[in-house]
Amino acid sequence: MKKTLIISLLVAAMGMITFMGCKKHNLESPSLPNTSWRLIAFVGNGVSTPVDYGYKTNSFTINFKNNRKWDGVSSSNHMEGKYSVSNHNVKIEISLTTEISETKDGLKFVDKLGKVTSYVSASNQLRLDIDENESLLFERIQQ
Repeated sequence: MKKTLIISLLVAAMGMITFMGCKKHNLESPSLPNTSWRLIAFVGNGVSTPVDYGYKTNSFTINFKNNRKWDGVSSSNHMEGKYSVSNHNVKIEISLTTEISETKDGLKFVDKLGKVTSYVSASNQLRLDIDENESLLFERIQQ
């Protein structure tokens, strides 16, 4: 448990260094359709907080489909909706989710996901920005 937390913190820190060192317009952002991601950290004011996955291995995920629809899993519930992309701007609409057995991080994830305004991706990481001080940091799920 302690080792997993340390590794998560290191991964999140390295990811933030990568993103902080690049200007938004210099990054190449591949299209989102047909990609899957797992949340690794909440970022606020330059501080990265790793996600508490608990005992679940398939939680905190988002899968962008090629028909402008997405689905995923919060800490314990299925979610789905629509998304739209224009350049680096993205809007994520949540049309279905429940709050049964949600953890604190699960509720936070669902709340923040609906407030995303833009995205940046580089390599195998995706950052969904809420504003200039707050974002969600993901790693790609290999399929």
